[in-house]
Amino acid sequence: VGYLGLAGGMASAGVLLLPYWLYLACYQPETLANSQPLRCRHLCSAFVNQAKSVRLLLHNRRMTLLTLINFISTTAVYGNQNILLYWYEYKFGFGPGDTALILVESLIMLTVWGFLLVRICVKSYGFSNSFGWTMFVVGLLYAGQCFVYNGLAVALFGLFTSALWPLQPLIGATATPEIAYEDQGRLQGALYSLQMMANLIGSYGYLRLYIATRGDYAAGTNASRHDLGADSPFFLTA
Repeated sequence: VGYLGLAGGMASAGVLLLPYWLYLACYQPETLANSQPLRCRHLCSAFVNQAKSVRLLLHNRRMTLLTLINFISTTAVYGNQNILLYWYEYKFGFGPGDTALILVESLIMLTVWGFLLVRICVKSYGFSNSFGWTMFVVGLLYAGQCFVYNGLAVALFGLFTSALWPLQPLIGATATPEIAYEDQGRLQGALYSLQMMANLIGSYGYLRLYIATRGDYAAGTNASRHDLGADSPFFLTA
């Protein structure tokens, strides 16, 4: 971001992924474009298959609850990520480089929390206890950081709130035994579609909530740091 600017930094991700996409498109047979002509019945069949896949998410009460939790946590993850740049700038006067550094540190800690959660907590205390207590502690951290007015201290909170991220694949893994083997592909597709929908809702909804509730104080001032209206997305997550 410091050398390329915001647009260049965001575009670099696509540049890095482009060779991988070309490899899949050229050398993996299952990714080759369908040579059959596009017809109405093919589109109808695709919609029917999608509907059947979504129905798997409501297979039973446990599956429905896991689906709901997955949707809520994914909405919170992407929603918070989308507003952090604006929030850090408004509350503490952080620039894009500072915010990017905090996000990178959070992503690094994500792997740490994932290892602790899956390899230690779940094995020692079971899924329900590990999952429930992680959600509870992360919720407290999200609410608690709203009452911390030092920029460095708030940045440290980001290292711990990133523990919310590993819950997503954990929910997917827990849901897998609920569905028959022959429907596993449909289940993964349905979960991915659900997460993409939550991504869109969270990214847009959290941004609109932040804009609607924040004050109009100068960035990085004492007034902006005490503006609880700007913290409304984090209270919602908690």
